[in-house]
Amino acid sequence: MNANVEKNAKLMSLEGYNIVIPAGSDESVVELIAHEAKELFAAWGTTVEVVSDNTPKQSREIRIGKTNRTQSTAPDKLCYEIAAEPDGAVRILASSAYGYDEALSYIKEQGGIPADVYQRANAADALPAYKTSQIADSVRAIYYNIFLFGDYNGNRTETGGSFLLRAELLKDTFDAYSADVLALQEYRDNRTYPNGVKPSAYMAEKLAEIGYDEVNVDDLVFASGDDRNDTPIYYKRSTVKPIERGYLLYPRFMNEKYEVDENGTIPINNYDTKSLTWAVFEVMATGQRFAAMSTHLMYPAHDMGLTPEQHNRARVIDAGLALEIIQDIKKMKGGIYADIPILLGGDMNTFPDTEPMFVLRDGGMRMARDMAKQTPDAVFDTYGGKGYCRYDYERKVYTRIPEVAKTDTGYDHVLFDNADNAKLCKYLTLTDRVSRIPSDHPVKLVEFSFR
Repeated sequence: MNANVEKNAKLMSLEGYNIVIPAGSDESVVELIAHEAKELFAAWGTTVEVVSDNTPKQSREIRIGKTNRTQSTAPDKLCYEIAAEPDGAVRILASSAYGYDEALSYIKEQGGIPADVYQRANAADALPAYKTSQIADSVRAIYYNIFLFGDYNGNRTETGGSFLLRAELLKDTFDAYSADVLALQEYRDNRTYPNGVKPSAYMAEKLAEIGYDEVNVDDLVFASGDDRNDTPIYYKRSTVKPIERGYLLYPRFMNEKYEVDENGTIPINNYDTKSLTWAVFEVMATGQRFAAMSTHLMYPAHDMGLTPEQHNRARVIDAGLALEIIQDIKKMKGGIYADIPILLGGDMNTFPDTEPMFVLRDGGMRMARDMAKQTPDAVFDTYGGKGYCRYDYERKVYTRIPEVAKTDTGYDHVLFDNADNAKLCKYLTLTDRVSRIPSDHPVKLVEFSFR
């Protein structure tokens, strides 16, 4: 941290101060940080209130965000600024959750707000360079069960927070790591909330702000009889372009013989959320090609009355269908994609060494974790497990991301077909303290170069 103020410098008294945020900042990163600051000051023995800038101006204010009393503009991307204002107020400005979080960390480190403070620094300094930096001529993909829907009204307190705040945090995470491809699951929520906001559309707007477009497969989704795609793929429009695309809604039923049967009695696709989206991409700088596939396999559906054997069999069926799509891609247009690296990943809802995963591995795919382990200069971890980030709706404070279990277990995996034509550079689980990862799944990052 590039501090401009010596630690243990004279600190300003917080007595009589309010925290002021812009009106309309509800369910935003600015409001989140304001309430975390309030919690911090309370721990130090000082009670402050969080108010909006449509309240009368006071002589003692800590202004977080671009209030109507703040003249400065927010610093770029991951930077933040803490400064004393001429009227005795203090401003805290940033352009992302990373910046605001590091600003609060700086205040914690100092034990308060230094008098006459001026602190401007880059939150990127707190992020490991080996994670954020990308190797030249490589492709970077993020696989993530985004868990966007279901939280607006506080009905899922274990993962909590409104989709407005969640989308903002996720946008900042994706921006910090700047992957070429985002392969997401549990994405769509087409319901309309107050002010006409739809979660899926709102998330798309946030991703567009940082340069991502969706691979449009809506016609294929509608043709399947579904009205949403829960496994979308986004791509960075400045680095790659899609040249082929496809979608598969996994079967809805199977029969007592565990065979796919649309007239069967055993449901194996709850709410039509289990699907596979794929695209062939061309790297704009080099012309090299690869394919990315985002999928979500059947979950352990005890609430649907399925036995372990039944929901496991559903995943086996879906894994086999994914393999068929890979073969179809390799045969397209006379086989011009026969040798390209093909990534398949997402929320598999099963551990690495289980029957559905062996279907894929026996079909010629290799686990990215294994490729990383066998590549001498690869950077990798094999963290799995599931950790919840909890949200207190009353206090409007997120807990920090819990430690993700350092094991090879977990439900989220990435595999490669034509693995010999890809050199695995990185295979990482992102557990940033800053972004909090507001889901019950970890974020998987893979980076590879072409052999």
